[in-house]
Amino acid sequence: SDPDPMSNGTILSGDLLQNDTEEESSKEENSFHVLNASDVDPNTLIDGFTIIGGNANGDWPDSNGGGAIIYRSGNPTIVNCRFHKNRADDDGGGIFIYWDEYEDEQDTHPTIMDCSFEENTSQVGGAIHTIDPDTHIIQSVFSSNLAERDGGAIFNYGSIISGSTFSKNTSTQRGGAI
Repeated sequence: SDPDPMSNGTILSGDLLQNDTEEESSKEENSFHVLNASDVDPNTLIDGFTIIGGNANGDWPDSNGGGAIIYRSGNPTIVNCRFHKNRADDDGGGIFIYWDEYEDEQDTHPTIMDCSFEENTSQVGGAIHTIDPDTHIIQSVFSSNLAERDGGAIFNYGSIISGSTFSKNTSTQRGGAI
């Protein structure tokens, strides 16, 4: 049977000292990205993980994508994963997907399916920030994510989102959900 993203047993944590609490200061040493899926081909499958505790608080690009960063020809399929309590100083607390239309050799087009995103935070795109027109987000659940500016759950620039559920996501400016 398919893994249930709400009860995943395998945890990938950015909490390097295993000391996270609700206090932000306990997360300062956490890794910038729990998962880096850049430069991976379409045969890359990321299936059934809980990704927690990423803290993207460095300089660009390490200020984006606390849970995962996907750029420079990243084409993974991410399924049945849970992104929980990841944060970014800038964009995409859960996942940051970057595609540069001026880079001829770039081919960044991930698929995210049957995943859940809870309590991720950033400035733009609390759970996901994507500017890739070929990202597919399918049948995923977004709950209680926060963006300080735009896109409480998702900041989307042309991606395809289908069959997904949004609840209790907030932003201080535009798009509580998207």
